[in-house]
Amino acid sequence: MKRLALAAVAIAAFAGMLVTADKPPDTPCVTWTAWTNNDNVNDLSRWYTAAYAEMVYQPWNGCDSCIGKGYVLPCFASETNTWGHYDYVPGQFTSGQCRTNVNGQVVFSNNFYLPAKGAAVHTWEWQLTQAGAHVPDNAIRYGPSVMARSTSNRGGCCMGEGFTGWATGKEDGTFGDVYFAIASDAVQYSSFAVAICKAYIPTPAPPTPAPLTPAPATPAPTLPPPTKPYIRFAHALPSTNNVDAEIYQASSGRSYTWTNFKFGQFSSWNELFEDGTGSITLWENKDGTRVEPALLANHSIPLTPGPLVVAVKANLGLVNRTWWPPNQGSNIETIAASYVPPTTGSSGVRLVNLSPDTTLAELTRDGTVLVQGIDYTLGSIWANIPVSQATFAAKDQTSGKTLASATTTPPNAPFVFTTFLIGSQNATGAISPQLIPLIDAPEQ
Repeated sequence: MKRLALAAVAIAAFAGMLVTADKPPDTPCVTWTAWTNNDNVNDLSRWYTAAYAEMVYQPWNGCDSCIGKGYVLPCFASETNTWGHYDYVPGQFTSGQCRTNVNGQVVFSNNFYLPAKGAAVHTWEWQLTQAGAHVPDNAIRYGPSVMARSTSNRGGCCMGEGFTGWATGKEDGTFGDVYFAIASDAVQYSSFAVAICKAYIPTPAPPTPAPLTPAPATPAPTLPPPTKPYIRFAHALPSTNNVDAEIYQASSGRSYTWTNFKFGQFSSWNELFEDGTGSITLWENKDGTRVEPALLANHSIPLTPGPLVVAVKANLGLVNRTWWPPNQGSNIETIAASYVPPTTGSSGVRLVNLSPDTTLAELTRDGTVLVQGIDYTLGSIWANIPVSQATFAAKDQTSGKTLASATTTPPNAPFVFTTFLIGSQNATGAISPQLIPLIDAPEQ
């Protein structure tokens, strides 16, 4: 019988760090319970689970082919003082260790803590956020390590959505990047969801003597000024082929390259360019090496002020759904985000349909239709929604089939977010449909 593999296979032991056996603070949501690799999770009802996600795959196919789901339990690794995930498939196996990403390595911990449900576990939510945003006061954290959850699969992989890891809580009160262990890879993202316990009120720090000159108040998060482009690059063409992409702007003499992007991978924000036009060039990337000649050379694109997603997508002009290679101008889509900021206590969401075999798409929130009739490559109007956790689902409006979903708490005003529907209905594994929620602007 061929061997199956668990999603978070540890590839390296973490060396050079002492075992501190620290315990994260309990909250009304959960009590952190000491656990070891020799203990078994038998009664799942005792524990808080972060997701029910793809986590079993055939190792000879890599994580392109998933064949089983299981429960993701957040865990705190004692050896590294970082958050990770413990995987459990009832009746089959547990991962045994707490998997985490430290210094770019997948690390396993034999001594860790699991979250036993508390009286207020119903107030645990996952709020959509990003690097540069402010860390909520009621975030679940241990020092600079803040618990986070992936909002998408790893690029080119059929798993990763819902896996827990840790984000850096910086001294200035904002997030750095987030670190996950997905399959055999240590992955670093800039967009994620942060764990919050709404019933948790942090213990205030002891008072300090007042300075002679009062410190200025921390400004509220604001949207960036619409004076230049804020660019996010995305590989949204359903294919197992990877790409390099370069945008060049002649008027400013500036260029930027995104290297070895896999399907489903969205970049962080780039603020290098000026308002105007630019050109994009695409190459295939095989095993980390750029393949010449370019697939698409010097295709002109607008670089409009404000948030702008530049996506590689399928060209419907090709027959038999053979969408690779992206060698035409119609393989590039620029998606702007222009909206009226929501009022305090509310948020906004839209759907962008980048699934080439979904003619009309709709988006629901906990089963209620928000927007519908969204053609391929188009974005919907903005729907006003409350800032509370909900399940957002993308459907094929013609068949009524649910294609993909994501459970998250929207960002607070003045921010909104887009759900990107990507992938092919006729595919399985890494290029099957996903719904990826992303905040629509960097935080200033």
